Amino acid sequence: MVSDKKHDDLVSIIVPIYNVAQYLERCISSLLNQSYSKIEIILVDDGSTDSCPDICENFKSIDTRINVIHKKNGGLSDARNVGIKHANGEWYVFVDSDDCVAPNFVEVLYNLVSEYECEIAGCSFSRFSEKIPETPIFDSEKISIYSGLEMLNRIYSSNHQTYLESTVAWNKIYSKNLFDNTEYPKGKIHEDEATTYKLYYLSEKVAWIDCGLYYYFQNQSGIMGTKFSVKRLDYLDALYERYLFFKEHDLPLLADITINRLYIYFVDYFSIEPEKVCDFDDFYNRLVQLYKLYRKEFLVGNLCLKTKIRVIASYLNLNALTMKI
Repeated sequence: MVSDKKHDDLVSIIVPIYNVAQYLERCISSLLNQSYSKIEIILVDDGSTDSCPDICENFKSIDTRINVIHKKNGGLSDARNVGIKHANGEWYVFVDSDDCVAPNFVEVLYNLVSEYECEIAGCSFSRFSEKIPETPIFDSEKISIYSGLEMLNRIYSSNHQTYLESTVAWNKIYSKNLFDNTEYPKGKIHEDEATTYKLYYLSEKVAWIDCGLYYYFQNQSGIMGTKFSVKRLDYLDALYERYLFFKEHDLPLLADITINRLYIYFVDYFSIEPEKVCDFDDFYNRLVQLYKLYRKEFLVGNLCLKTKIRVIASYLNLNALTMKI
């Protein structure tokens, strides 16, 4: 994408890093090869115990655009937040350290927010497990402009790819102003689910291009590729907080969708087979704790009568949630 206007804002690329030595060089190299050169690359070493710290320092020694931060392990959200605090750019981009991006990734997204005066621009992503995908051909006909409210609806799309692309943090560029009072929840996974919707709410316009400029590495040993654990229940917390957010900001339809989804996930998690969960007792006890904390909202929320009957019955027996009626 070539812009008619002249823009030279600094873009801060924030990369949280933890024990990904075999993938890190590939990631950083793709960032150094960006066609948009006015960037700073903030490598946040989140207490890595492998050779990641040395790799970061080696790259820093060969390119002045790289800033390395070494910190005690605090998780992905904490690393992103630390990167934001050290960022000097007008725009922020997040890249996961086992992924990589097309050479024109930053340029295309930056030109989109510049040309269409948006607070966020995003793109599709391409999955890979071995060979890095070829750079996709830019097509201006694949550009769409949405309101922030329309993007809030896209995170509930029945199309799984649309839902993922709209929800994750890493295939987008953001105005730094969106993070004045927004941060990622420290110590939580599903941090995107807990944050991205707030950024859309703050945005008047979002540009989108259906072009796989972000390359997502399918690493089955990563956080989301392992067995279920009690940490996966962070998703329930994220949904509940989102529900309260939509209620508070007078978005009743989105609140209704969210409380229904929260109920469905509780039922799914109560139905999960023990062998699919690490430390099943911890998982189940935490699930029960969360359900008892949140179930009153199912009674006052806009759920169907059959569901509310199940919830009432669950006060006597939790099995009522999964029993056939």
